[in-house]
Amino acid sequence: MCIVTMKTMTAAQRARRAANAAGVDCRIVSLDRNMTKNGCAYGLSYPCHMGEKLILHFERQGVEYGTVIGRDV
Repeated sequence: MCIVTMKTMTAAQRARRAANAAGVDCRIVSLDRNMTKNGCAYGLSYPCHMGEKLILHFERQGVEYGTVIGRDV
């Protein structure tokens, strides 16, 4: 599983809805603020093989996201 970071729970919820609309199964996870360079506290866990589809969809929909943890997209 890979994780894309989000700054707030609200952003993570919006991103999860967008991901689900794109057919990417994901779940919101809490993160240790020290895990990311920007101190993001939430993330979306998703299958790494769906990363390119997920990020492209986020960019098309204007969904803000932070760092991708796991396999590069």
